[in-house]
Amino acid sequence: MNKILLNIALASSLAVAGGNVPYDMIAETVEKSNTPSNTWQNQFALYGWAAIPNADVTFDVANTNDKVESNIADKIDGVFMGSYRGQNEQYSVMLDAIYLGLSDDSSKDLFVSNPNLPNINVSAETSLDAFLGAAYVGYNIINNDLRLDLIGGVRYASLDVGVTLSAISDVRYANLDLSKKVDFIDAVIGVDGAYSINSQWYIPYHFDIGTG
Repeated sequence: MNKILLNIALASSLAVAGGNVPYDMIAETVEKSNTPSNTWQNQFALYGWAAIPNADVTFDVANTNDKVESNIADKIDGVFMGSYRGQNEQYSVMLDAIYLGLSDDSSKDLFVSNPNLPNINVSAETSLDAFLGAAYVGYNIINNDLRLDLIGGVRYASLDVGVTLSAISDVRYANLDLSKKVDFIDAVIGVDGAYSINSQWYIPYHFDIGTG
């Protein structure tokens, strides 16, 4: 940048003094001054949501008036929310990841109303593992106080729900596994950017829509 300003100042001085200024020197100086900066800026962020999860799992047991309840939201195993953004004046790359792990177990002695059936102990183990990740590339179309990038990429979501029921009586043992895992992959397009309030504060925004 200092070199460009020096070239412009030198050309202006020669012109005022009546000297001959080569046209290719002026053209090269203007071309360099209009070229977008290739300086790459990197940003890492850890963030969180101010939310109160509620995930009660209730099982009604036949021939009894009892219920087995498990509140896995009270037993958080792990949480991670983080993002990366790299950008220059023309292009951007973004990565985002969210992970949440929950689990709980409970048991209860049930007294069966049918006298022909033995009393049983029922236990329930529940778990939830959720992951959401996304990767985008962007192309800038507005870059002043408002930065606006057109983006496209892929989003991956995984949800693993585990439910295991066990029943134990004096004469029998039964186990039932109701676990299920699903995965989703979507192509996404949208917009991303930020509005600068001043040199210290800005408001980021992001909107995308997927195919799935």
